[in-house]
Amino acid sequence: MTATEPIAIAELRLRAEEQLDAKPGDKQAAILQGDQMRLLHELQVHQVELEMQNRELIEAQSEISRNLEQLTELYDLAPIAYLTLDRNGCITKSNVMARKLLGTPFLALNRCHLSRFIAHDSLHAYKEFINHIFSLGRLESCNLTLPGRVESAPIHVFMEGVADEDRQECRLVVTDLSRQHASDAALASLAIRGEKLAAATRAAETANRAKATFLANMSHEIRTPMSAILGMVHLMRRSGLNIQQNAQLEKIDVAAKHLLGIINDILDLSKIDAEQLLIEQMPFKLDILLAEVSSLVIDKIEAKNLVFRISMAPELRECELIGDPLHLKQILLNLLSNAVKFTECGLIELRVVLDTVNNKEMVLRFTVQDSGCGIPADALARVFMPFEQVDASTTRQYGGTGLGLSISRRLVELMHGKLEVSSTLGSGSTFSFTIPLQRGVEVSAPAYFEAKPAKPDAESILKTRHRNKRILLVEDDQVIQEVMLAILQEDIGLLVDVANNGAQAIDIAATHDYDLILMDMQMPVMDGLTATKALRQQAKHMKTPILAMTANAFIEDIQRCIDAGMDDFIAKPVEPEILFDTLVKWLEALQPIK
Repeated sequence: MTATEPIAIAELRLRAEEQLDAKPGDKQAAILQGDQMRLLHELQVHQVELEMQNRELIEAQSEISRNLEQLTELYDLAPIAYLTLDRNGCITKSNVMARKLLGTPFLALNRCHLSRFIAHDSLHAYKEFINHIFSLGRLESCNLTLPGRVESAPIHVFMEGVADEDRQECRLVVTDLSRQHASDAALASLAIRGEKLAAATRAAETANRAKATFLANMSHEIRTPMSAILGMVHLMRRSGLNIQQNAQLEKIDVAAKHLLGIINDILDLSKIDAEQLLIEQMPFKLDILLAEVSSLVIDKIEAKNLVFRISMAPELRECELIGDPLHLKQILLNLLSNAVKFTECGLIELRVVLDTVNNKEMVLRFTVQDSGCGIPADALARVFMPFEQVDASTTRQYGGTGLGLSISRRLVELMHGKLEVSSTLGSGSTFSFTIPLQRGVEVSAPAYFEAKPAKPDAESILKTRHRNKRILLVEDDQVIQEVMLAILQEDIGLLVDVANNGAQAIDIAATHDYDLILMDMQMPVMDGLTATKALRQQAKHMKTPILAMTANAFIEDIQRCIDAGMDDFIAKPVEPEILFDTLVKWLEALQPIK
């Protein structure tokens, strides 16, 4: 039983009597008889009861004091501000948080009007709030602003209050909302930044789409006349020209292919930036690849009387490699072309060695070294940047777009390798890169330039096996029509019908059978994609090979052609050898039409 619990009267008397009986006997009590004895006993019992109640009262008072101290401490140290006001709005009681919030010590705060601490723009709302508390006698609340300390931001608070029963005082609970307001402001700021970022992202995506559209249009508009130029050069060479005319045609051909190379570089860079360039994994022989690369630069090397050496680790001739030979060839051709361009005399060397090797993979190091003019030390850091030139002045000696090295480095990185350069001005440059390649099937390697049995070329196959096969050419450019008719019909012997647009192609194909259809993409009246979808609905052309022959050369263009129902893709300008190979591929796979 605690000191604060009431004691039953019967229990108190019982305890008092037990305590009295425990005391030593009294001589005076022994001579008393009858009523006197009983009266004395009662007095003694009441005395014991009073003593016991007095002790319990003292204990109860001590416990109440302790509880009051705890409550006061809890009130004073509460994380929320508490205030007590009289009817005049004077502060009669406050806790530490309230004094901290108001920025005033206890003695200065006591008996002060709370209105002194309310911001001017919140005074009206505060007075209404206090009036409602005392007049309505119910819980009221409002949002107010305190002015804050000097050079500090205003303090936003939420205030709740209720009056006591006789409405002489009211008690307020004040919550500091500054952090919440700061969080709200931060969230609002983040939302604004997010909107700006989203707008910037949308603008960037729009710009990228515009860039892609521009590049696609530029590619089409340049490749189409380029196809006509190169086609006419091809035809003129077959017509029998004198030495001077052949030399002039050669210059046209070189200039046109140079321009085409620039276009291809820009498109490659665009594909890499858009992450649309795919790295293939196919088997190839390194010695054959190096021979093909060297054949593309050997004429320029010999024209400058340079020494050209190729060295390859012997063990690389004994195994087949798996990787991307096309892009590897492109990298080596870029590096060798640069070496030829910047070397006037001396040596150009291409080396391939094993860097590291394990059971399934080997890392090869390719090095292209020249004895040319070299690169200044301050220019080495930017040689791999797109559109950068070591010498960008108007009097520079060497041409170029500054894209070759940038594309090469990006291609090497896509192959999980690294391209590096070292150079000494006046002594030459060394470009080297490492790429991992998987091992293929080991075979006995032929000699480097070992002759192989000749096989019929595609042009011969077309002339002997597929003469008089019927082809529909869908093309709107009249010059390209003329070139293709001369190559396919006059030279090869195919039977070629021409449609100027997709709508004409549908009408012509509805009444004719064709072994193969060559389809341009971008044409007036009806484009090639729409025409192909319509042709696939005709029973006679559901399986007829339809080959895209277009100046739209992006990866997405190829995919659009495949999605529309085309079977293959030939990019303009059309190289006759590629055209012949592709025609043979599809005509050889067909049964003759009835």
